[in-house]
Amino acid sequence: MTGNYAAKITGDDCEALHRGSLKTYVHHVVEYGEALVQKRSASLKIEVVHSADDFCHSLNEVLAKFCLSPLANDISDDVLTCVMSLLQDVRVFHDKREIGRLGLGRFKKELWLCAAIVMPPKNVQVVFPALIVPNRYCSSGDVKQLGSFSGLVEARCTRGKLRLYVAGRLAA
Repeated sequence: MTGNYAAKITGDDCEALHRGSLKTYVHHVVEYGEALVQKRSASLKIEVVHSADDFCHSLNEVLAKFCLSPLANDISDDVLTCVMSLLQDVRVFHDKREIGRLGLGRFKKELWLCAAIVMPPKNVQVVFPALIVPNRYCSSGDVKQLGSFSGLVEARCTRGKLRLYVAGRLAA
């Protein structure tokens, strides 16, 4: 496997989006890891699959098709945050074998939906971002490292404002 692979999709490519783009990206990273283990030529450029701006543009294109008003960026970020909370703990499979999961974390002033996969045969864990959104929903945690939450994160609208909760408590 040779060549660079960039999973980032720009607003101009919204028609090309399909529900398997995240899966395709994760599987490409797995194939890259397998090539490295087998000492074959491989290169990879890891980027987010869809930026918050790409998500907003795509969402607004769909709304326009139904003659609905576009959403402001902050509202679109709220929707993306809800989507990311729904995708956490999704299991990732390759060749009918579970190789990892999606998880929600925070890094500096962002929330990340990360894929954490285990690369055989040495069981090396690889973590990479899939979706990133600005964090206006909870504290930033330790700003020096990617911080995971202590459990599954629930996105709730409380008094007109989206907040993140873990085990029924506001995420700290």
